[in-house]
Amino acid sequence: MARRRSMAPLGFLMAIALTLASTACAQVFQENRLIANYLSGFGDFVRWEGVGATGQLPQTIAVLGNPSLLQELRDLSRRESENGAPQEIIATEWSLGQSLEGVGFLYIGAGYADRMQEILVEAKRSSTITVSSKPKFIEAGGLIQFLHVRNRLRFALNVDQSSEYGVHFSSKLIQISAPVPRSRVVGKGGRQ
Repeated sequence: MARRRSMAPLGFLMAIALTLASTACAQVFQENRLIANYLSGFGDFVRWEGVGATGQLPQTIAVLGNPSLLQELRDLSRRESENGAPQEIIATEWSLGQSLEGVGFLYIGAGYADRMQEILVEAKRSSTITVSSKPKFIEAGGLIQFLHVRNRLRFALNVDQSSEYGVHFSSKLIQISAPVPRSRVVGKGGRQ
């Protein structure tokens, strides 16, 4: 009997842990769905230099290091084509060393901090808009950073460096973007 009572709290803790884990997974999937929708819509508010009269590239979105986001983009592309959408999203996996020619957007997932400058140089060369959810991504030279503001997924734009990539953000996109996150510099005495 004493053994059963000691097992009850363990079972309760395991149930809580499983619930929290499934909630965290659901939040990641929901966030990837939101990011996929943002990425599919950004192309309407960007103009690439030297790309004909429209300034538009095909809606090709490459993903590095986030297989679940890649799947969300592919699912979104399939749903849009089933609904007769005029412009199809092309979602593809990208690997270091591959060319980015013809790719409109590159989403960079976790685990590439040590290769970030190499990736950004290739993206600039190809006029590919770099996107990530990594903190300080804009400070590193990326163009679009997803961030959480008051429990909502928002995005910030690096308008200052967009011309280096050969792209221009529309004024509408700039208006709805979040302020660019800046590192806090701590002075003497630990005060900001």
